[in-house]
Amino acid sequence: MVTIDNLTVSYRAAGPPALANLSLHIEGSALIIGPSGAGKSTLIKAIAGLLRPTRGRIWLDGEPISRRPLAARRKVAYMPQENWLPREATLAEYLGELAILDGYPPSARQRAVRDVAELVHLKAALPMRLKWLSEGMKRRALLAQALLRRTAWLLLDEPTLGLDPEEQASVRSLIRHIAQHRRVIVATQFVEDASAVPDRLLILRQGRLAADTSWDALMAVANGRLTRAPWSSAVTQKGRLWAPEAGGKTVILYERELRHPTAAAEQVAPTHEDGYLLLMHDREG
Repeated sequence: MVTIDNLTVSYRAAGPPALANLSLHIEGSALIIGPSGAGKSTLIKAIAGLLRPTRGRIWLDGEPISRRPLAARRKVAYMPQENWLPREATLAEYLGELAILDGYPPSARQRAVRDVAELVHLKAALPMRLKWLSEGMKRRALLAQALLRRTAWLLLDEPTLGLDPEEQASVRSLIRHIAQHRRVIVATQFVEDASAVPDRLLILRQGRLAADTSWDALMAVANGRLTRAPWSSAVTQKGRLWAPEAGGKTVILYERELRHPTAAAEQVAPTHEDGYLLLMHDREG
C-alpha cells in the first residue's frame, strides 16, 4: 500500500507548489491523469523516493520512504518520462547490465532480456546501439528495463508518450495484463491510457486531487450533458465549453448540468474524454 499524507512538493520558494497538501491511499494499481504541470511526474518521483517532499510523508508498504529511501527504491521499478539512456550501449548490453544489478543468475539473464524485449516489440533491436533508436523505441526500451525488475511495484511515467497509435494500444494491453499480478501506478496525460488501469483513476489539477474515480464512472460524468447544435456566435459565447466538429457547421456543447436538448440541438453520446473534460471543467467552475 502507498499512503500519502499531506504531501507538498515545491521546486521554488516563489510560485505555486507542484503538489499541495495531497493525501490518498493506493492499495493496488492506479492511474494518475491530468494536464501538463498537474504534478503527475512529481508524485511518481516522490513515491519512488527520488525527491524529498517539502512537507508531508509517504509510506510504501507500511514503511516511511524518508526513513529508508534506498530500501523503498528496491521495492519499485521506475520508468521515467525522459528518454535517458546510455547512448553507446546496445539494447542487449543495457538490459543485460540491469539484469545483473537486479540479481538475475547467469543462466537466466539472456532469456530474461530476450523475453522482456519481445514484450515491448524490441527483440529485433537488441543488437542496436541505443543512440540509433527512434524516440518511440527509446520509450519502449525504458518500459522494458522497468519490466525487467522483479519488484511488487511498477511506476510508469508517460509510458505511451511518443508511440504510434498501434504501439499505444499494445502498451495499454500489456499494462492491463501486468496489473493482474503486479501493482502498477501509471502517470499520463492521455485519457485513453486510463483503460489500462480502469478501476482507480486519480485526476490531478494544479497539484491537488480533483477526482478519485474509475474508467466507467468517468464517461458517466458526461451522460446527458453533450448536445450538437449549428454553429453560431450565440452558442459559442464566452465562458461556455464547446468543440467544433469536422466541416465547421456544427459544434458539440458541453453543458454544466444535465439538461434536455432544445429544438435546435440534439444529444450526443459521450466518450471517456468528454467525461474527463467536463469533470475538469466542473472543478474549475
